[in-house]
Amino acid sequence: MIEQPARLFPRGLAQPAQGFRFAVDSLLLAAWAAQGLRPGGRILDLGCGSGVIGLGLLLLDEAATLLGLDIDPDMLACARENARRLALAERAGFVAADVREARTTLPAAGFGLVVCNPPWRTPGSGQPAQPQRQAARFHEDGSSLADFLTLAAHALPVRGRCCLVHRADALAEVIAVCRAAGLEPKRLRCVHPRPDRPAKLLLLEARKHAGQELAIEPPLFLYDDAPAPAPLPGARAPLSAAALALCPWLACNAGGTVSS
Repeated sequence: MIEQPARLFPRGLAQPAQGFRFAVDSLLLAAWAAQGLRPGGRILDLGCGSGVIGLGLLLLDEAATLLGLDIDPDMLACARENARRLALAERAGFVAADVREARTTLPAAGFGLVVCNPPWRTPGSGQPAQPQRQAARFHEDGSSLADFLTLAAHALPVRGRCCLVHRADALAEVIAVCRAAGLEPKRLRCVHPRPDRPAKLLLLEARKHAGQELAIEPPLFLYDDAPAPAPLPGARAPLSAAALALCPWLACNAGGTVSS
């Protein structure tokens, strides 16, 4: 049992030794989705992995319940263990499911919030990865994003929220696929490593069958500019006040920094 697990979250969570491990994007998504959280709602986490996004939301809402779906049994075992460690097992369920086939088993309009960190890349792009990482990160032809968002739309009522994180350079595709699924983008924030770097991530909130107004929020810079004197070789600049204000969980690593 982790000592004071809620206070230490997300440190000490179970993750597959050889599989995909959650990173900054998942923590940012949990904090982003929490900004519009309605107390006591039902949350659906598509491709939940080890559960960090949904469980983080449960820590922020003591009355909410969570259903996490993932195709990887090792990930699901970690998610259930993490719910146990965080004393959230009574409010969190995790089910093996393929998002392409889960529509027949999920209730229509049964959840007020859907969160997802969908696959980002196509095979052959990026760096080589272990098979488990490739299964979580890569999809065949771009259709997986549509599968995730189509299922999200099925699970949401009219004006229900879907919050996701994706690559910033995929913004046009993300918006197009959201709209095709009946999810209208309503709130967008781009995440940059530093003020002088291009955006790497986007955080998007879409609502089912909502109007077309999109609020573009100020950019989020994860790190401040390098302090003077220059830091030691390999050291990172401090996390920005804005990043920590949005997501205090980012300070979980030693020295208040986190990999990006």
